[in-house]
Amino acid sequence: MKPGLTCLWQCTPNRNDVRFEDWMKMDLRYIDNWTLGLDFRILFHYKWIHGFFIIALIAFPVLKGLYDQFGTEGLKFFFWTNNAGRITGSFSGQSSDYFFYFHTLLYLFLPWSFFAYIVFYTELRLLIRNRFRIGSPEEFICWSGTLVFIAILSFARMKGPHYMLPVLPLIALITAKWTIRFASGTEYEKLFGFSIRLQQIISVVLLILAVMIPSVFFPHQNIIVWIPLSLIILFYLSLFVFSDSDRTRQFLVYSATAIIGFNFSVNAVFLPELNQYNSAARASEIFNAIAPDDAILYTHQYPSHETAFYAKNNSIAITEQNRDKVLYAQGSWIFTTEAGMKDILESGISYSMIDTLPYLKISNIKLSYLMPDSRKRAAVNTYLLRINLAELN
Repeated sequence: MKPGLTCLWQCTPNRNDVRFEDWMKMDLRYIDNWTLGLDFRILFHYKWIHGFFIIALIAFPVLKGLYDQFGTEGLKFFFWTNNAGRITGSFSGQSSDYFFYFHTLLYLFLPWSFFAYIVFYTELRLLIRNRFRIGSPEEFICWSGTLVFIAILSFARMKGPHYMLPVLPLIALITAKWTIRFASGTEYEKLFGFSIRLQQIISVVLLILAVMIPSVFFPHQNIIVWIPLSLIILFYLSLFVFSDSDRTRQFLVYSATAIIGFNFSVNAVFLPELNQYNSAARASEIFNAIAPDDAILYTHQYPSHETAFYAKNNSIAITEQNRDKVLYAQGSWIFTTEAGMKDILESGISYSMIDTLPYLKISNIKLSYLMPDSRKRAAVNTYLLRINLAELN
């Protein structure tokens, strides 16, 4: 039996101060004196009860809102449909890419992605050699939490990079453990040396990209961007001039400096510039500024729901049930796509064009979005308009 599996240690006050030998004695005492009542005392220990009430308190506003709007179907959606439905594909998703999270980790865990792959490979070899015996409960939690969660996500039909965020701290702990192990012993000397050289290459690539973002992809002359970025690059170059003999610091500082520079460039230039193509947000800003206070912004054949967040009143999607009521109502504010615009024109509905806004799906960034010319070609038009029945054809 694995140490700690009885949960007596977990329920012990100041458990981190309990010696390992006493921990084992607790497990043995459980085995020798097991009763159903003992299991119930562990199961309903006050710590678990407190945790349950904290979770219930946090979830209450969401659950109440769903129940008020949709009744028991809203609760069913929260606890079942939104979870199991994404795994089976019955609610959303049709992806069959079982390696989606393998290659997604490449950019989610930068700059340590490739090192994480090395760590996982090394750990797997060690586990096989030790017949899958894991040294401590903490390691068991890290590995089981990571592998089981990623396995479920990989076989789910609905996939998204953000689904992987809960396990990144566990991957970071595993990677940190092996960083210390590589640096403190000689058993992995060659592998650690290779990892250092690999991280240096990755850090150079990241800094080159950090410079290309404001110079090539989104030409930028703002001194507030270039001064911090220049200082980061100068600091990185100084690391080679005043090189540290401590290989662990080399391993960490090169990569940390590079990812700081890259993230700065992404957040200061790349994302704000690309967000200009979030036409739903821009349309909502225009609507908020010039539409009457009681006006509603309707979306017509627009697949996402950003306007519900940005518009000043609750945005409503046009459906088959409310289409005629909205499109043939004087003064209706509409945000629509090329397909929706075609439907309005074919219906002979008169309108006043408020603005034409270029759109890119920024939640699914493509290479064509990077260069200015190809970015313009990739963008499609969306439209903000107001129905004007006075000129109805």
